[in-house]
Amino acid sequence: MLAAAQQPAAPPIAPRSDFLAWDADSKNFDAKPGELTARFIFYATNTSPDTVVVTNLQRSCGCTEATMPAHPWTLAPGATGPIRATIDLRGKAGNISKLLTVQSTIGSKGLSLNVEIPPSPSANLNPTPNPNLNLTPNLNPPSPTNSPNMDRKSNQQAASLDRQAVFKGDCAACHAEPTVGKMGHELYQSGCGICHDAEHRAEMVPDLHTLKHPATAEYWTQWITASKPRSMMPAFAKAHDGPLNEQQIASLVDYLIHAMSKGS
Repeated sequence: MLAAAQQPAAPPIAPRSDFLAWDADSKNFDAKPGELTARFIFYATNTSPDTVVVTNLQRSCGCTEATMPAHPWTLAPGATGPIRATIDLRGKAGNISKLLTVQSTIGSKGLSLNVEIPPSPSANLNPTPNPNLNLTPNLNPPSPTNSPNMDRKSNQQAASLDRQAVFKGDCAACHAEPTVGKMGHELYQSGCGICHDAEHRAEMVPDLHTLKHPATAEYWTQWITASKPRSMMPAFAKAHDGPLNEQQIASLVDYLIHAMSKGS
C-alpha cells in the first residue's frame, strides 16, 4: 500500500502587530547648535476589537529615555495615546540613531529615533588669520572625521540581536569610551551608573543600591565579566568584546562589595 501523503506543517502564526497602528515607524530630529536633548512623540492606536496591553519599553542605549501613559499601558479598542522618548545629546555629534522596542501582548514593535547634530560652533572657524598673510578663514571646513554618518539599519539590528551592541558604533561614546583608564568608584559612575542609576531606568535594570540578597565577590565578578545567560546586560570583559581589563574589573568588584547594600 502507498503511504498516505504527509500534510504540510501549518506556518507559525505571526504576532498581530498590525493591531497597533503607529503614526510613524521612524522619526527624525534636527538638533540646533547647543541643544542638549532630542524629543520624540510616537502615537499608537489600537485598531483591533480586543484590548492590547503595552508591557514595557526597551531602550537600545542608556542615553535614551522613554515613557508611556501608564505602566502597564492598556489600550481599549479604538484607543489612542503617545509614547514619548528623549535622547541625551551631550558629547555626541553627527548623525546618530537609537532603537526603542515597544513590547506588548500582541508582540514587539521597533521605533527608530534619528538625530542629526550640528558640529560645535567653535569647529566651524579656523583660528583668526594673520592679517599680514592675506588669508581668509575657512567657513566651510569638512565634517569632523570623528563623527561619521552611522549606518542606522545595522545599528538597529545590532541593538535588537546583540547585547554587546552598547559597546559598538555610536553607543560606544556613552558606554565604552568613558570607562577608559577609570578604576573603582569613577569606573562605576562612567560604566555602570549610566544605566543602573538613571532616573527612568528600564524595568529590567536593577537598582544596585537596594539589593535584597547578599552579593559576593564571585557574584559581581560573574555579572561584570560575562553577564548572565538570558539577560540583557552586556559582558564588560575584553575577553567578551567588552571595554574592561582584569584590573578594572577587580577594582569595580572591590568598590561594589563595599558600596552597595546587600540585604539579607
